[in-house]
Amino acid sequence: MALRLSLRELEVFVAIAEAGTVTAAAGAIALTQSAASQALAALEAGLGVALSTASVAGCC
Repeated sequence: MALRLSLRELEVFVAIAEAGTVTAAAGAIALTQSAASQALAALEAGLGVALSTASVAGCC
């Protein structure tokens, strides 16, 4: 099975890691908070793991 990730998903993940929150990261890369959360969720689904504590807690 091939691993499919988009550059946008990786960009969002890096921005969240650097900024500390999805909201701050979204602003830094000119996305809405919702779009950034969706990209993070897609990356997590593609990898099959939770990448943020918010995902583990069940919140965005």
